[in-house]
Amino acid sequence: MLRNRNHLAEQYFTDDFRYESVVSASVPESRFKATKQQFSLKYDDFYHDYFRRYGDQVEANVALVSIAFELFRSVYGHLPLAYKNCAISSGTWSHHDAVLRDYHTTDRLSRVVGSEWHAKTIKDNSQRSLERIERIKDLFIEVFFIAPTMFEGSTRVFSKGFGRQLTSIPFQAEEYMAFWNMVIDRCEAFVLDDIRLDTPDIERIERELEMAQSGRIALLDSRPILQTSDWANSRNSIYEMARGNYIRFGLHPLRPDARMDMRLYDQGTNRLYHARLIDTLKPVLQSILRWAPQGIAVDSAVITAARLMDLHRMRIDKDYNASQIAPLDLEAIDKRLAKPTKAETQEFEALIGTFEPFLLEYLAHLIKPEGLPDKYAQAQREHPIKKADIGHKSLLWQRENIPRNLCLDLWGLTEPAPLNPAKALKVNSVTHGTYQPQRRLHDFENQPFLAQEDEIWPDEPFQKLDPMFQQLAKAHIGVLEIVAVNAKAPEFKAVYCDLKRGDLALHAAKNTGMSDLANLPGALGKKFADQVRDKNMAKAAERLEVARQITIGKKEQQIPAFGTANIAVLNALVNSYRPKFNGPGPNAAPSDYRLAMMMEMVKRNISVIEFEKNWEVSEDAVRLMLLATKIEFGQIRRPGRNDTELKVIDENGEYIPFAERITRLQNYLSQLRGDPAIKRIVESRDTEALEGYGVRYISLTLARFLEIYDCLLDQDHNKNRFEVRRIRNLREFSAELHSVAQIKDTAFRDVVKEWCWMWDEADFSGLRQEYRDSWSNVRGMQSRLTGTAPDSSIVVTNRYGPR
Repeated sequence: MLRNRNHLAEQYFTDDFRYESVVSASVPESRFKATKQQFSLKYDDFYHDYFRRYGDQVEANVALVSIAFELFRSVYGHLPLAYKNCAISSGTWSHHDAVLRDYHTTDRLSRVVGSEWHAKTIKDNSQRSLERIERIKDLFIEVFFIAPTMFEGSTRVFSKGFGRQLTSIPFQAEEYMAFWNMVIDRCEAFVLDDIRLDTPDIERIERELEMAQSGRIALLDSRPILQTSDWANSRNSIYEMARGNYIRFGLHPLRPDARMDMRLYDQGTNRLYHARLIDTLKPVLQSILRWAPQGIAVDSAVITAARLMDLHRMRIDKDYNASQIAPLDLEAIDKRLAKPTKAETQEFEALIGTFEPFLLEYLAHLIKPEGLPDKYAQAQREHPIKKADIGHKSLLWQRENIPRNLCLDLWGLTEPAPLNPAKALKVNSVTHGTYQPQRRLHDFENQPFLAQEDEIWPDEPFQKLDPMFQQLAKAHIGVLEIVAVNAKAPEFKAVYCDLKRGDLALHAAKNTGMSDLANLPGALGKKFADQVRDKNMAKAAERLEVARQITIGKKEQQIPAFGTANIAVLNALVNSYRPKFNGPGPNAAPSDYRLAMMMEMVKRNISVIEFEKNWEVSEDAVRLMLLATKIEFGQIRRPGRNDTELKVIDENGEYIPFAERITRLQNYLSQLRGDPAIKRIVESRDTEALEGYGVRYISLTLARFLEIYDCLLDQDHNKNRFEVRRIRNLREFSAELHSVAQIKDTAFRDVVKEWCWMWDEADFSGLRQEYRDSWSNVRGMQSRLTGTAPDSSIVVTNRYGPR
């Protein structure tokens, strides 16, 4: 599957977009080439210089970003997505910290203020950003919102400590922005938070500028309490907003569709409004007026302000537009952008007439003049501060030379225009009447893969992974939880199948006269991929595609889904990029890694899990079935507090009752026991020969299901472990449960007699004593026949006698 995919991430890092990657096939190739050239020269804020400069030193970081993006595209690429930018490591508080310490930027600020202090800012910014998404998302239910802090939070975890087994250099802003640029390019909407709430009054600005320029900034009163995602004070969030503008003006080579619905949020009316170009410019100008006189090198704000003013020139001046490498196609973009009102045009002209001279005189050293009128490059050449001086020298110069009173006079021009409630955009409501379940809450207290101390029958493949793959798994869960819950999507589906098992494997085994599915790949050789794996893969992809769409009323709707097809993509990506990571660790993704990812998604996010036909022949599927059953009984504490919210279905969408889960496992074990070859293996107690069948987990799961069945019948035996009243789908779950009585004694006897001898000692927790007794008898007999194992706890070692 992956072989046929276009590795879009590689195009970003090589700075070489290809024509076949354009979202719209109707754009002429000549237009694509012109837009590509212009974008690279004038609008691309991807940190190409950084990646070229560090080269091999950051190749592991590049690999991690590439995997993350391709995984994101595989899982969420089908959804209508919206981006909401936010400050994470930057923002108001970071700027105050930088000014207080006479530092010129918020980039790499932890080196100056200390990582522990800076972490407080990051956590607060992140939590507020998540809260703002929760506030805004129901006003725009047509899209699924990206929650940037989920990826950054998980990435910061593995980029420290023993994350060095993955990378040599911790993630920097450049790597995060590389990922976000790719993600923004897949979005069709962008929402800007309400800047009014955190915009200081003119008196506060005056105090800040006066104290910074007089060296008394330490006397400034305490930090302001922030309410919003504070994007206008974040250097990278400004770049992100700009990228959204370039897309909606049709200036991105991969997005000639110009489909980017940019909106403003107003908390006063709790509504969203169309974002005019001038509405995106004013907050950037405020950032410049506030921080540049305090010595901050506001390069992202200066670069973006110059470009947005230039965009206005392009849309109103036909001759100037025609002189561009790729002129604006005013017929193809939103008419509200192509043809601004007279009032907006007049206000924009006034801003350009005032602020362009300001930028050229005081901040030319921060400008990126490529693609702009010649006066920008000329001003930069003539400016006393050069790019090489950006640092403490530029900080002192800006504090001494940018007139404080001029900045205060200009401040009034940047105040946002009042919003007319009559022009608020329509809020669509959820009308389908489907039950809206609770969902996983974005937070930083419930990190992925945390063990639950009181969990009955825990199954933790994650703990078997080496540290390198454990860190990869945590990072990838961050990607998989990057999309906020959408009120319009009633479910989050999982679609699972075992690519080496299932109906196709059974059919192939029958044709070859085999019972041992573990030996099937070796027996079929190259034919195994054609007859089993590739067909399973195609079917898995088809089932996933179906799961992504639901019909509500007469409308089809896209919803999130995750499944085996996504895991196959992730597996191939990890294997492809594995040589880039430090290690030590396996050279390929182990099976426990794939199972751990699916289990964690089921634990944290999934509301419906779909199993394949003949799921009972797959060890991994059986382990997932046990996990799903425990969730139904509320035995797993889920982050969204939706502990029992899970529905277990088959390929036809039919619920799989508990009785069927038991009978299927019993029938498969009986089938295996009836095979003469397997019968001989069982009688000889050859554990290794049976490992390929996954019999240990299959028989163990059957024993645990039988234990649950006994608990449901006898409350004294149950001891409140399995409360059937908690099952949400109780009628379906309990269907034909009486039929289990007919096979229960046989199933129990078979597990005790034939299978439990291969379990581990820890497996007997929570089960009847008969299993342990049988296991002890077999292990005791094996000890008498073969002797005590050298690593056994009862072996007598020669410590004191002659050696």
